[in-house]
Amino acid sequence: MNKTFGVLVFALICGIAGAQDKSSDYTQDYQLKALEIYAHSISLRTAEGHGLVPLMAEYLAEQFAAGGFPGSDIHVLPFTARNGEQIAGLVVRYRGDGSSGKKPVALMAHMDVVDALPEDWERDPFTLIEENGYFFGRGSYDADHDVSKAQRGGFHPDARSHHHFHG
Repeated sequence: MNKTFGVLVFALICGIAGAQDKSSDYTQDYQLKALEIYAHSISLRTAEGHGLVPLMAEYLAEQFAAGGFPGSDIHVLPFTARNGEQIAGLVVRYRGDGSSGKKPVALMAHMDVVDALPEDWERDPFTLIEENGYFFGRGSYDADHDVSKAQRGGFHPDARSHHHFHG
């Protein structure tokens, strides 16, 4: 099972794609896949009222599955928001080897964003654009970025972790 790919997917959602100077530096398959996932995530208008959070949750679940996470560890949880909109959460369990004897860790990120009105942007907010080593697009940088730093370099936890993406 290739859990490194699955970790990459999680790290990507937290903004790791900006870790190098420019995407043209990406030569490894996992880096190119990360950029693909990043661009697709930017393209989904997951703001309230657009109904795309469930699609995002399903897409990410597919990426974790493709990365080797067993289906029993990937859970898309549909629910109805207070305004009646159908949204979803995604929970992914990353099984540690148990060697530390430590309690599980929970990492959380969000899939919904404040809506981006194209007329308010210099660039298309739903297209990942790179300029001078910076990525632009709705949700392209978020406070969740720092969480990803622990995930670099094939990290394998010695304790179980749970990754929660909410809508």
